[in-house]
Amino acid sequence: MAQKNITLGLVAHVDSGKTTLTEAMLVGAGALRQAGRVDHGDAFLDTHALERSRGITIFAKEARLTLPHTALTLLDTPGHADFGAEMERTLAVLDYAVLIISGTDGVQAHTETLWRLLERYRIPTFIFVNKMDQPGADRALILEELQRKLSPACLPHDAEAEALALCDERLMAEYLESGTLPETNLAAALARRAWFPCWFGAALRQEGIAELLEGLDRLTLAPAYLPDFAAKVYKISTDAQGSRLTHLKVTGGTLKVRMALPGGEKITQIRLYNGAKYQAVEEVPAGTIAAVTGLSQSYAGEGLGAEQERSSPLLEPVISCRVTLPEGTDPHTALTQLRQLEQEDPQLHLEWEEQKREIRVRLMGEIQREILQSVAMERFGLAIGFEEGSILYKETIAAPVEGIGHYEPLRHYAEVHLLMEPLPRGSGLVSHRPFRAPHHTLSASAMTGGGQTPKPGEISLAHHGVLFLDELPEFHRDVLEVLRAPIEDGEVTITRAAGSITLPSRFMLVGAMNPCRCGWYGHPSGRCHCTKQQVEKYVEKISGPMLDRMDLHVNVPSVEFEAMRRREKAESSADVKARVNAARDIQKQRFSGTNITCNAQMTPAMVGEFCTLDAAGEKLLKGAFERLGLTARSHDRLLRVARTIADLDGSEKIEAHHLAEAIQYRNTDILQG
Repeated sequence: MAQKNITLGLVAHVDSGKTTLTEAMLVGAGALRQAGRVDHGDAFLDTHALERSRGITIFAKEARLTLPHTALTLLDTPGHADFGAEMERTLAVLDYAVLIISGTDGVQAHTETLWRLLERYRIPTFIFVNKMDQPGADRALILEELQRKLSPACLPHDAEAEALALCDERLMAEYLESGTLPETNLAAALARRAWFPCWFGAALRQEGIAELLEGLDRLTLAPAYLPDFAAKVYKISTDAQGSRLTHLKVTGGTLKVRMALPGGEKITQIRLYNGAKYQAVEEVPAGTIAAVTGLSQSYAGEGLGAEQERSSPLLEPVISCRVTLPEGTDPHTALTQLRQLEQEDPQLHLEWEEQKREIRVRLMGEIQREILQSVAMERFGLAIGFEEGSILYKETIAAPVEGIGHYEPLRHYAEVHLLMEPLPRGSGLVSHRPFRAPHHTLSASAMTGGGQTPKPGEISLAHHGVLFLDELPEFHRDVLEVLRAPIEDGEVTITRAAGSITLPSRFMLVGAMNPCRCGWYGHPSGRCHCTKQQVEKYVEKISGPMLDRMDLHVNVPSVEFEAMRRREKAESSADVKARVNAARDIQKQRFSGTNITCNAQMTPAMVGEFCTLDAAGEKLLKGAFERLGLTARSHDRLLRVARTIADLDGSEKIEAHHLAEAIQYRNTDILQG
């Protein structure tokens, strides 16, 4: 059997043990005597000082090992999301990939991004679940998660033929015909991404490594290459002597030293890298990963010879920053130097703004920013800085998702889990529910928003939170009246001469007030000396239409001394929270598939569908409608409250006592002097 030439990429979420697996594979194949470690700073492929100091892979690099039937070129890719562009560029030259999963962390958000990229580039994929020696690693649970989040075709490498046959129609046809699945059929299924074989082990202990290497040797197929010269450029770098290196994969014919390429440039040297060292050769055949010198105009993604250009990358930078330079630095000189770094990372997208004489750069995140600063200082002695960046584009999520931020400098570890749920379009990103409690002296413009350049007011700043108005009648009447439309519509439109802007304003309004200016009106002690006219004047700022928009009207009597001294055990906050969460779960299920999240947001049509009453309830509602003088608006609000009370009670239907309780909260006597 002739030896195959296979390019294999290692991809993983950060801290999955990708570098450790690389070291273990090199030792297992006899390419290394002893495995290096990230925490010791001696990993074979962490060749750059920045990688060793930070304990993360930043630059894609290659290592070479030999199996009985396969010559493997390993391409180690960065796991940190900030260097996702470097990883994606490498995918374009892979024949196969090994996706490493942490046995304790499982499939994380970035893992799913990697999976989508592997699918986009149609790369046959092996899966190695690492760290199975650690507490909490459960093989059955991980396998179920792989099948649920990635593909049902994620099956153990030694799975029964019957289970493997379910992955693919061709496998099923072969199994039904012969009752077995020959290895050639399994290799072909893997090559067309119909099966994703999984291994479980612990790279640090060399567990599962021999089995993985045996599988790579046995299940990979030699790619077909073009007869004429062709190559894919996937990376540009600079060596320690300042020579420009073009990293490529030969995909057809033979690459030779002094070969002339279209454009007139010639190859002056061919290097085969293995970690930090390389071997200079005169020529290489198709399937070889090499670095060449002599090309000054090459770029990542370029197709040479018969090879086509690569399509646009999926991962794009999200932050645009202005580059700051030391005083006295010529910006044009700095721009020329930074252009060299842009050749190595095209996603930097350097821009020169002539009028402002400013350089702008695009970045993926904070870590990439720090690395760029270090490289600029190391390469050119240029101490660059960055002003606070701006977001280049905005994306939204379609369903709840958990975002994970991972930070692992040497000997330190931190991880942040952020649960994100989609909000109505235009509502922006909210990290916590706001609570706004403005003073009663604020103006109507401060409440709604405004200014020559319109800015959000209190009702927009309280979006998806609470707007608390203490001493409600002390607010100016016009300030309270501007709340009427936003309460109904969930948004406010600010119009100025220069144009108009609509801002989200879906808030919970909570108002508190005394019954009169002195606060003692109606108290049995008779302390109130306000006249009837004074009481009426005090409460008249709360209009009927405004009160009609408030779902709950609660009179709070004064607390007597004896009541304060009683030590009766009330319902705990934990019990209340449990009831509220249960009711929220009911509402989430009720409005599944819609933009509605709770009963308060129900449309009139939904009120008619979910707030049906029996005969007793209809009679009670009719009586309340006539007795209390309810409006069409208060009718729907009353039913929404009753529906919520029923949900808190765990009742599928609105019973008469639920409706009766809701009616008690429509107390219009609050405006009676």
